[in-house]
Amino acid sequence: GGGLGGAGGGMAGGTLDRKLQPHSEQLWDFVMKVNLYGTFYCATEGAAAMARLPLGEGEERGVIVNIASVAAFDGTRGQLA
Repeated sequence: GGGLGGAGGGMAGGTLDRKLQPHSEQLWDFVMKVNLYGTFYCATEGAAAMARLPLGEGEERGVIVNIASVAAFDGTRGQLA
């Protein structure tokens, strides 16, 4: 067994809106909840499910792999998330 988490949701937009105003706190909360909370809940639910599995070869029940975008290190100028 195992799980693969890769949230990466967000908004295809810039840091500023069309009126050159920063985006709202509500939008920031949405992006953070998708990316951080989603990854956390996926991992905790996956870990709980794997803990209930019988031990396999080598006494492992599975693995959880989280992936991320290279944009964390090489993002686009003005990119929101």
